[in-house]
Amino acid sequence: MSLKELKQIAKANNIVGVSHFNKKDLIAKLVEHNIDVPVKPVVDKSKPAGLKELRELAKANKITGVSHFKKSDLIDRLKDNDIVIPNKPVVDKEDPRYERLKTIRKNPRQVEITNTETNEVKHYPSLYAAGKDTGYSSKIITVNDGKVFKGKYAINILNKME
Repeated sequence: MSLKELKQIAKANNIVGVSHFNKKDLIAKLVEHNIDVPVKPVVDKSKPAGLKELRELAKANKITGVSHFKKSDLIDRLKDNDIVIPNKPVVDKEDPRYERLKTIRKNPRQVEITNTETNEVKHYPSLYAAGKDTGYSSKIITVNDGKVFKGKYAINILNKME
């Protein structure tokens, strides 16, 4: 729960003089006045739980002394305290972006690079191979498709993707 939300709870319960409190002191003041502080889940279940999220989860459940733990030790401590650790998300196999990634590996795009000074034409089986041979990244080759790069190389990607 954010500091702003805690201050709103204090204001709703007519607790004055808390505008300068930090989060820890404000929670203590609310508990002192017998007001339950709602705990929102810290970790979004759609994301994989990283070390930072696990530490926040431990902090939200008032488990101390875990700041120096490795991820595996932290997971063990959370399990010992019966805290549910969110799972990694499952990749949606119907997502069009996933389909595109599969085709990139199975169907690399062929590239033709013409040296305009010598009129030498080279064919490459993939963007990566073209980049490796010319010394430029595959991104540079993709961006300069159909253009003359550095006034020297006419780049043409043969089998274009939609």
